[in-house]
Amino acid sequence: MQMRLITEGLPMPTKGQYDRAKQCFNQAIKLDPAEVDAFNNRGLANAHKGQTDRAKQELHKAIKPAPADGYAFNNRGHASSTRRESDGAKHLLPL
Repeated sequence: MQMRLITEGLPMPTKGQYDRAKQCFNQAIKLDPAEVDAFNNRGLANAHKGQTDRAKQELHKAIKPAPADGYAFNNRGHASSTRRESDGAKHLLPL
């Protein structure tokens, strides 16, 4: 069920439907609080909406239990770079 919600919410941020996307991801997290993809995508939706601090918090929740998840690291770097924190973003991305 939570994967269906995540899949449903994935295209919404590209259409500017950030709040609707976050609703899908919130529901997925309620069903499974350990769902890393839901935290990752909710963080990305926040980044697209310009809520970079909140985005980084969400992405940290995705990275902590799954430190090998390259998508979450990439998105956290993106969230930092959108706020002109390029120096801070450099250390977040493993090279």
